[in-house]
Amino acid sequence: MADIFFSEIVRFIFRICPFCVGKFLRRAAEKIFQKGWTISKNAVTMKKNQQKRQKGLEKKILLCDDNQYELKGLEKLIRRHFSDCEVVMFSDSQRALDYMKQNVVAILLTDIKMPLLSGLDLAILAKNVQPGLEVILLSAYPEFKFAQRAIKIGVREYLTKPVEEDQLVELLTHLMGEEEQNGFSVSLQSREILETFAQGKNIDANTFTGNTLKCIHFIEEHYSDPELGLDMLATNLFLSVSYLCSIFKNDCGVSIVRFLNQFRMNRAKELLTETNLPVKAIMEKVGYSNFSYFSNAFYKMFHFYPSEIREQRE
Repeated sequence: MADIFFSEIVRFIFRICPFCVGKFLRRAAEKIFQKGWTISKNAVTMKKNQQKRQKGLEKKILLCDDNQYELKGLEKLIRRHFSDCEVVMFSDSQRALDYMKQNVVAILLTDIKMPLLSGLDLAILAKNVQPGLEVILLSAYPEFKFAQRAIKIGVREYLTKPVEEDQLVELLTHLMGEEEQNGFSVSLQSREILETFAQGKNIDANTFTGNTLKCIHFIEEHYSDPELGLDMLATNLFLSVSYLCSIFKNDCGVSIVRFLNQFRMNRAKELLTETNLPVKAIMEKVGYSNFSYFSNAFYKMFHFYPSEIREQRE
């Protein structure tokens, strides 16, 4: 009865003042449409952001400089040209390192001369935590000793202040495009080793887990360190030894230890063939300290001793 009574009242009002009712309904419809459009627009935006995250298009750049004025200038420059990037800033290099221990960063852009922890030391420690990190060093003085050390630790670029905007934009564009395409890539040498263990089958590194790729990348960059082993790898990847060994073996079909030994020996063979370095120096370059062990391991793998390669060349 209440529904019938209400509908009769509406009809009566509509007959008396159809214009007012029509205006009221039109406004109500507009509000409903606007609300629906806002909800729809927000849903589309959320979906796009989710897709961007899934594709890995959002890059995180960390800026570190104890000069607040220069720090702000770099931030504005990057935001102006790379609006889809997340920019994180620190004036304290130790705090920057602590942040990178907990958060993945694509590119580190840091000043060299800073109190407590220099930009070079920050780069070394940060790359130990994140082997795939790209590092750009900034300095007010083009000092050769800094440039030399930067090359040794795998820094991508060494720029002098004041930084030219076009140069930095071009460099960042290249680095981010490179990461977006490859992420942690596998070198040709590593690929050949894995295919050898896989008995000639093609290896698709795109199917590897991120931690396996990081492990391979870390080995490629630190194979010359005699301390490199399962413990160091697991520590730097924040994984347990057993879990790291399991995922690596599952992805690559070979143990980490066998892969590391093969990588070192292949590199030693390459240096013996292509350089005039003494055999002992080559042994040290590939991460061995005991000559007898190195020589016997080399023979076991290639069926001739390192010294025989040199004799054949002579």
